[in-house]
Amino acid sequence: NAFEVNYQYTHKRGFISLETYFRGTNDKITRLSGYDTIAGRPVFTSTTMNANKDNSLGIELMTNWELARWWQLNVTGNFFRYQLNGQVEGDEVKSVTTSWRTNFSSTFKLKWDTRFQFSGFYNGPSNTLQGKREGFFVANVALRKEMLKKQLTVSINARDIFSTGVFTNISEGSNFYTYNKGRRESPVVTLNLTFRINNYRQAANRQQDDRDSDAGGMDEMM
Repeated sequence: NAFEVNYQYTHKRGFISLETYFRGTNDKITRLSGYDTIAGRPVFTSTTMNANKDNSLGIELMTNWELARWWQLNVTGNFFRYQLNGQVEGDEVKSVTTSWRTNFSSTFKLKWDTRFQFSGFYNGPSNTLQGKREGFFVANVALRKEMLKKQLTVSINARDIFSTGVFTNISEGSNFYTYNKGRRESPVVTLNLTFRINNYRQAANRQQDDRDSDAGGMDEMM
């Protein structure tokens, strides 16, 4: 169930939108952990079931703006109250979180058909029925160069450049406590080469692709 009220201001340089929303889910899929004894041996269990009901009430602000002919900025911020209801070990549990998240991308148009992008996102902490998840931040950079009359595209991407992609979860029950912390390998650098054998796109389509790329960041790069 989703209900939204939106307002958008449009300008020749971009747009700014404001959205208020309420969203709810019945029989939400959730993961539950537990501790049991099977055949005399202690066993830690983890199961998934449709056991919860949740709702979110929040406000989201988004802007996509051309600060200069060579600089495009896209920023989204979301502030919300999240409530989760369900059963844990036979008891009704309600968890309420007030949190926020944001993502951004800043694209710079350089000379010689070259573009540079710096992007990132932050997810704030949130509660679960059995614990909580800590917030985390990830930043990426990308560089794209077009050559041979745009038939050849070379892009270099670096993910999680500050090695901040750490994911921490805490769960606890009447007879167990778990603390999980995961860190993926970072930064990860990739090189992509794209060669168009038959560049059949019309000029109008190419212009539209450029506009879409400016509006949404360099998805091809990321």
